[in-house]
Amino acid sequence: MREESKRWIIWLTVGFGWFVLVLYTFAAIQYQIYFDMGLIFFGFIPVVGGHVAWILHRKNSAVYAQRHILQFAREQGYLLTAAEVALLIPMDIEQASKALEQLRRQGMARLKVAENGVWVYEIEPLLTYEQKLAAERV
Repeated sequence: MREESKRWIIWLTVGFGWFVLVLYTFAAIQYQIYFDMGLIFFGFIPVVGGHVAWILHRKNSAVYAQRHILQFAREQGYLLTAAEVALLIPMDIEQASKALEQLRRQGMARLKVAENGVWVYEIEPLLTYEQKLAAERV
C-alpha cells in the first residue's frame, strides 16, 4: 500500500473516532447516556488505534526513507542532493533534506557544497567483504 494511502486511512480512522466521541458526549449531555459499548468500539478504539498506527507509520517511513536513500546512493556513486532524493522517494524536498541531515548527524554522510551552491551529501560507501576482513581491531 502506498504511503499516502496509509496516511489517509489513519487520519480518517482518527477523525471518525473523534467524531463519534463528540456525538457520544453530546448524547451524554442531552439524553443522560453515559456509557455504551459503541463508545468504546467506534470512539476510543479508532482514536487510540489510529494514533498508535500513526506513530508506527512515522517510524517505519523514516526507516524506509533511509534504506532507499542508501540504495540510491550506491547507484549514484554515493553523491546525492535533496532534489534527487525527493524524486526517488515520495517526499518533498524539505523532508528529503531532513533525512539527509539525519544521515549526516549519524556520521553516515558528509556535506559538500557544489559550485552553484547546492548541498551535496557524500554517503559513506558500503564496504566489500574483503574490506571488512581487512579491517583492524579497535
